[in-house]
Amino acid sequence: MVIEFAQPLPRRAGVVLTARAYDVNANMPFKMHLGGQTREFKVGWHQQEIGLHFDTDGAARTLVIEVPQPVSPEERGHPGDSRKLGIGIGDIIITDGTKQAQAAR
Repeated sequence: MVIEFAQPLPRRAGVVLTARAYDVNANMPFKMHLGGQTREFKVGWHQQEIGLHFDTDGAARTLVIEVPQPVSPEERGHPGDSRKLGIGIGDIIITDGTKQAQAAR
């Protein structure tokens, strides 16, 4: 999953993610990449909040989340839905402690 932001993210970026895992991904390590750094995190079946910190060069605009094992509902017995799923995100907040950045739409 790749998220592009309209403006560069702060040099000291905090990422607050409200999410839940889909299927076999529950409690498996996801990877988040920002500004040349990588952090691992886990989320379970139920929605939860995760906080991660990154130091960037002040020009980073792209946040990447690697899903360990994307699975389609079709593969789990629900015909007609071949989308590869792994994480459900309710909210993403990027902060430097004083302001938030909006994801580009």
